[in-house]
Amino acid sequence: MFDTRSYLKEEMDNYPTNGVMLNDSLSKLSLINKYLGNTSITLKAVVEILERKPKEIFHIVDLGCGAGDNLRAIGNWCIKKGRKIKLTGIDGNKNILSYAMSQNDKVKINYKHVNILDTQFELERCDIVISSHFIYRFTDAELIHFISRSSDKVRSAIIFSELQRHVVPYVAFSIFGRLFSLNTMVLQDGLKAIKNSFQKRELRDILKQVDVSSFNIKWKWAFRYLIIIKS
Repeated sequence: MFDTRSYLKEEMDNYPTNGVMLNDSLSKLSLINKYLGNTSITLKAVVEILERKPKEIFHIVDLGCGAGDNLRAIGNWCIKKGRKIKLTGIDGNKNILSYAMSQNDKVKINYKHVNILDTQFELERCDIVISSHFIYRFTDAELIHFISRSSDKVRSAIIFSELQRHVVPYVAFSIFGRLFSLNTMVLQDGLKAIKNSFQKRELRDILKQVDVSSFNIKWKWAFRYLIIIKS
């Protein structure tokens, strides 16, 4: 069941999806990302890069930004440090972007409605690319192609925070979802995401086939991988 990747379609990837259930799902996912560490893992990786060049204004692009949690965390850190930052969030679901824009307070984020999985998608030039729980939507060949043609647009690093495909998080999330009454969309999409995700050897094999200066894959709490690709 977990030896090979699945390619199951998530309800949240159904772009016309909107309404109360979508908003509730995004709210629940924000809490899950916060308390299971995804937001803090991504923030820490970005901060380590920002602190090396404290006077530069970085442009950070979030692919599949969803509700904008990671960008807001980065923006809030920069505000506290008195740093200027340019933040761009890209997502293929305009209803998700509407929700994201409704959550903004003092953090300025430029949201763009674009289908990243479209073969015509072109990444804009930037300093750092981040993405969480998104790249498993590519096939292996598509991901190799995407990184190969995008890495030269990124000055510093590409940072992915991705789920690990494993029976333990699958069973744990199933139990967690029922205990905390997650709605059907969050529960079913979460289980599909785990089945669609990668194992470390697969990520390593993919990254060995792209032209990047270096990469690092680290296992993190709550069964996820932090992948940092140096451009």
